[in-house]
Amino acid sequence: MLEKLDFRSVFGPAPVTRVQPAEVRRAPDGKAILRIHLVCNEENIMKTLLKTQLHRILALTVVTTLITFLMVGGVLIQAASKKREFSGKLTFKVCRKLPNGQWQEIDKGEGPLRFEASLIEAVGAKQFTSNYVWNGTSTKGQGFSSALQGTGKVTADLTSGKFDLTSVPLRITSGGKTVLANFALTTETVSAPNGESLSGKRARIVNKQGDIAVVGFSVPVVVNHEEQFTGNRKPADKKKVVEELIFIARAEGKIAAK
Repeated sequence: MLEKLDFRSVFGPAPVTRVQPAEVRRAPDGKAILRIHLVCNEENIMKTLLKTQLHRILALTVVTTLITFLMVGGVLIQAASKKREFSGKLTFKVCRKLPNGQWQEIDKGEGPLRFEASLIEAVGAKQFTSNYVWNGTSTKGQGFSSALQGTGKVTADLTSGKFDLTSVPLRITSGGKTVLANFALTTETVSAPNGESLSGKRARIVNKQGDIAVVGFSVPVVVNHEEQFTGNRKPADKKKVVEELIFIARAEGKIAAK
């Protein structure tokens, strides 16, 4: 009868492998002593303990990952709702690199600039996005359009008003040609490749808005195009021209939090 007892329900299925027949003995005082022999497998015990530990670790990992995901998601949702609006004007210059290495101004222009951007904070750094497309015309009548390509990066010190837009990738289109130019803009003073000194203006933030001016220039971009020469009113062969250009920019106006 005792051999049919299910001791595995108490000790677990893995450790107990066999139950030996029970023995009944009499103590000197006449009381009965019941002895039950359980044969256990040490390897099964270790496997059971290991499985239990792994299950606990797995459960803890899943819970930790879920909590982290929810926290990060909440931060991004909150950060994505931060809007910044800029209203002012943009002044730009286009410079071409000469054979002697110097930069020559070949065109310039200015126009109103008003856009809204979304500010996203991630690990102490700030990124911004905008779907605004700027359109303007140069002094030579050349049409220009530009738009932010991807995300830009910015660091800001609201106490001092210093802003550094360390990466502003712009897609610029003019004359049927499109180039991707990455700008670095700042509220400080910098020297452009053409030797010009550019001075920005630190932001003065009052009631979540203030005046600001950022200046800077793009990395050099290479543009390929064709020029057609005429002589004696007869068209000559087209000549392929490769030019290296930089764009110098100044944006000034008011910035406000929405």
